[in-house]
Order: sequence, then structure tokens, then C-alpha cells
Amino acid sequence: MVDKKTRKLLIALPIVLLIVVGLSYTVDGNGDEPSNEGDLGSFTECLNEENVVFYGLDSCPACITQKNMFGDYLDNVEYIECTEQPEECEEAGISYVPEWFIDGERQGTGVRSLEELSEMSGCEL
Repeated sequence: MVDKKTRKLLIALPIVLLIVVGLSYTVDGNGDEPSNEGDLGSFTECLNEENVVFYGLDSCPACITQKNMFGDYLDNVEYIECTEQPEECEEAGISYVPEWFIDGERQGTGVRSLEELSEMSGCEL
């Protein structure tokens, strides 16, 4: 039989691990959003100025992940929803989403970190 002290430790340890993992996720920047929302606003405005276009589908889990990275600033990013604007997606040759273009040049598919988008576009994050 497990003594009282060991039982408390077995209950507390997973809770402490969850807290530590959650904090490290937030602190080390893997939360997919910069900590300074002002920077995100300027960043997304720059993406728009640099003719960065994000093609996606509202039903696509990867697209949802990508959109969530922009938070309240998604409206600053040119987003083409392919079910609502199929002609534009067909014209651009979109077969997989999310897909990124800069100045009409295909940049590839898949979720891009904000740091990757910064490097691709030249926009400071």
C-alpha cells in the first residue's frame, strides 16, 4: 500500500509538470504569437504592403492554425478563402492550402511560423 506522503507526491507531480510545460510554451515563444501585439499589428501591415497573400480554406485545420497566429490582426493580412473565391484560387494554381505568395510568386504550402514569414517577406517581426 502507498503511504500518504507518496500518494500526495504522485498527485502533485503531474500537476506541477503541466504547469511547467505550459509556462515554457508561453515563455519560449512557441505560442505562435509574438508577445508584443503592437509588433504584430505593424508586422501584418507590412505583409500587406509587401503583397503577401495567404490562400486557404476555413475547413482546413492547418489554415485555422495559421490564421490563429495572427489573432486580432488577421484582417491586416490578405487572405483568400478558396471556397468563397474559387476563381482566384484556380487562377493562382492553388492545389494545397495553406499556400503563400509574395508579389505573385509562390512561396510554398504549409503552416509558416511568423519568423518564417518575416524572413520570406522582409517584414520585421
